[in-house]
Amino acid sequence: MTRKRVISGFIILFWLTMMSLLVYRHLPRPGEASQLIQLERFSKSTHDRQWMSIHLGKKIGYSMTSIAKMTNEQTNVVTYSFLQRVFIHMRVGHVKQKITLMSTAKADADFQLLSFEANVVSGVHQIKISGEVKDKALHLIVVSSGRENEMVYPIKDNVQLPITLEPYLASHGLETGKTYSMEVFDPMSVSSDPVTVEVGEEDRLYLDGKPYIARKINLTYRNMESTVWMDYDGRTLKEVTPMGMYMQMVSEEDARRGIDTDGESVDLLAIYSIVPKHPIESPRELRQCKLKLEGIDPGNLSLPSANQTILSEDPITIEITQPELGQILSLPISQLDDKTDTLWLAATPFIQTQDEKICKQAEDILDGETDALQAAIKLQSWVFASIKKQFTFSIPSAVEVLTTMEGDCNEHTTLFTALARSVGIPARMCVGLAYVNGGFYYHAWPEVYVGEWLTMDPTFGQNAVDATHIKLLEGDLSKQFELGSVLGKVDLTILELNGEPVSE
Repeated sequence: MTRKRVISGFIILFWLTMMSLLVYRHLPRPGEASQLIQLERFSKSTHDRQWMSIHLGKKIGYSMTSIAKMTNEQTNVVTYSFLQRVFIHMRVGHVKQKITLMSTAKADADFQLLSFEANVVSGVHQIKISGEVKDKALHLIVVSSGRENEMVYPIKDNVQLPITLEPYLASHGLETGKTYSMEVFDPMSVSSDPVTVEVGEEDRLYLDGKPYIARKINLTYRNMESTVWMDYDGRTLKEVTPMGMYMQMVSEEDARRGIDTDGESVDLLAIYSIVPKHPIESPRELRQCKLKLEGIDPGNLSLPSANQTILSEDPITIEITQPELGQILSLPISQLDDKTDTLWLAATPFIQTQDEKICKQAEDILDGETDALQAAIKLQSWVFASIKKQFTFSIPSAVEVLTTMEGDCNEHTTLFTALARSVGIPARMCVGLAYVNGGFYYHAWPEVYVGEWLTMDPTFGQNAVDATHIKLLEGDLSKQFELGSVLGKVDLTILELNGEPVSE
């Protein structure tokens, strides 16, 4: 299996989450036309469905969403129930993937969130995340490989899920020229961020030759913008993202047909790869690389690191050097506790540093090793040798990776990070680009603190990464999705390789 087939984990993970954020917003909202977009108060028996086709170059899937108003006959309390099913077929390299996203949610009469459950199923992999609002907090349960991880996440009064966002907006009215802002909780990354909604002018939209009058609405979330066309009944007719994906309202029959499940479907790897004019020979052995990056804002990125230096910000010019292991300062593990931010030792819903199986595996690997550098090398070598290189269209969870023993760069990095933190070695996840098979592909790898920060790559089996690793962001799952703002925008020029100028 070539390296190319296992380095696209960030793209898979990002796409999975952004797909859920996109499709979970599209809900049926019948109502009467007015100067405001408003949601009709459904009767008790109402249970409508909306179908959307999903496209990325070609049609890759569809979604079905329903919303129902329920009235308790004894208390007269009104609640709304939401149901969503999403089916996607696509290809990552040479591997065809079938992904199912399923979610339910419950909200009160004002569309304030009460509870939810979200499931991701891809092959043998399944993640379930459920939550209930209690005392201004989401009480969450994350189930991975049969293990439950509970946590309490503080929220604001008007927090929304992607699945409840547009019904909430529609029910409270959207006025032309107004801007709205609120928190949206993303179950896939177990984090919340503000979303900004700008209501534009009236627009005419054609779907399958049929005209619709709609409001054009711009949504900004995690530095990414999408455009929504919503009619005066509150229905989302179409949505377009800067990454090239779009969805549009269709009939059930049209939603289900036209998906190429057997032929050459869309390749997620090829869409976002960057092929430089000058090829790099023996990239895993490259010791130094100087590049120019254009089309992106350095203010939204984490470019500086132990082996990556910013030489200029206009244009962005960086130099990457391969770390010299013999020059790395290494301390005993027992002395690392107060050397870095405690964040890099913390457990998260998907980096389960206190899980019994994770802790035992790390201890078995170290076999009594107390030197931080040597311990990190042992962990890296074990993850590289033990985890089967396989694309995994799922949310990376350390305990699940340790159970399935397979995955791409996200799974390798997540498991390594959990193992390192469990024994007291600070570790953080990085996302960026790495050169493989003639091009730069989005990739994930870890940095560990052993006395100073050292960049490793357990997907490639590198104790010190080669100089083609371009770090763009650092942080756990919720932080990584900020990289979506640069997808498809990066223009890369190689200036120097191993000290020798390159003519592009």
